[in-house]
Amino acid sequence: MLSIGKHPKSQKSSPLRSSRWHTLGWHTLGWHTQPHGGERSRLPNNPHLGRLGQENRSLGRDPRHPARHVGPLAELCQSSSLASRQRATSYLGRRKEDWEAHGLISVTVTIIPCHDGIVMDDFQHILDLSMDLAKSLPGHVFIGGVATYLHTVNSPLTKKLVESSHDSDLMISLADLSDLRDATEVIGNPRLGKHQVIVDNVAFDVYVERNHKLIIPYDDLFAHAISYGPMRVASLGHLLLLKLEAYIDRAGSRKGDKDERDLVNIGILTGSKPNDEELSPFLRDKHVHALEMIARSRVFTDLCRGNTHDAKTMRRAFERFVLQTTKIAK
Repeated sequence: MLSIGKHPKSQKSSPLRSSRWHTLGWHTLGWHTQPHGGERSRLPNNPHLGRLGQENRSLGRDPRHPARHVGPLAELCQSSSLASRQRATSYLGRRKEDWEAHGLISVTVTIIPCHDGIVMDDFQHILDLSMDLAKSLPGHVFIGGVATYLHTVNSPLTKKLVESSHDSDLMISLADLSDLRDATEVIGNPRLGKHQVIVDNVAFDVYVERNHKLIIPYDDLFAHAISYGPMRVASLGHLLLLKLEAYIDRAGSRKGDKDERDLVNIGILTGSKPNDEELSPFLRDKHVHALEMIARSRVFTDLCRGNTHDAKTMRRAFERFVLQTTKIAK
């Protein structure tokens, strides 16, 4: 059986909160972003780590063989109103070096402004549920919008361009699927090569090891995944390929426009050194052609809100990324 930890509300308010701002996501200090399966981070006990951070410090172990705890996953899947998750109770620091310390923060608090007095908490709810599923499904790898969000929000290069997502997609192992079916209803869709789970009115698209039609096999996706706290997400190279496949299928649509913006962020984060090992087995001419089309589009002006100077700088950075990616495809 799997367990879902419920964290008590913080007993003190975060200094980042105010009547006009809402804390989105979660916050731990002392994480190192690392490819999963690498050496575990050897960090000293950090007094700023919240309960969630303390419970998830050891990210280097093989998640397919975790220590099991008694407790039903169904508690999450069947609940109509989940308890509030632990929010940020520590402060990131005012000093410039607090923000620039290499690899210090990988799970961040993002502040989203309220509009017309309405707190934008829909994506917060999706993140909360995704985090709970991550802790309960050891073979998970998030893909799509949640993965792009975590990569984007954790880099100073793209943090200002971050976008929320209306859903959450992940790939899981066959063992995880068995546990998930024991806990809740899992709806299969053989035509699309995926399953769906509804948790507290949020739909999760679940792709299962050896039972999906995505371009990246589960073993490759898992081997190169990156951990942000308790959540494991696809690497930038694999996320690029998955996003390109989606963009090619729905270019020109509303979802295609978001894919385009996500691909620009992934390209800027990757820079001029795309990962040959991740890309070369799967990169095709159609992917390069799609990247070249994006490089000629007006998406940069949209991202920079009409600032032509910034848009030109961003376009050139993306073009350098496309040039290096093209070399891998040849």
